Amino acid sequence: MGKCRRFFESGFESVGQGLGQSGLGLLCGFVPMAVVFFAGGMGGGDVKLAAAVGAIMASWEGALGTLVYAFAVALVMALGLMIRHRIFVRTLMRVFSAMLSFRAKVAPVMPRDSPPVPFAVALCIGGIISGMEFILHIPMPWG
Repeated sequence: MGKCRRFFESGFESVGQGLGQSGLGLLCGFVPMAVVFFAGGMGGGDVKLAAAVGAIMASWEGALGTLVYAFAVALVMALGLMIRHRIFVRTLMRVFSAMLSFRAKVAPVMPRDSPPVPFAVALCIGGIISGMEFILHIPMPWG
């Protein structure tokens, strides 16, 4: 009977600590993505997926690492889409004109005819890379 009592007491302490870490990971995945969402650059499903990945990682390092890797993967995916659809030069011209508009303190007019980048795929790949680095402690070649 004493062993069961010790098991449940120590188990509940570790559950509380794990829930705290999971909650912190959830916030670190949710808050940056919510900012991007409210700026109009992301869908709500991507925000929820980032929060879920952060909660599953149960560490703020893993959640933020996932976001960094996800944005890097999304960049590569976006470059691939631009090359595939042959809109690379047009996109660079739009970015340049937007930079000039911001410099002139004028709101840029941006058409919405570009192909969307599936960020959920990038987030999943970023989560796998981050999980390998922060959970499995596999050294990455760039770190």
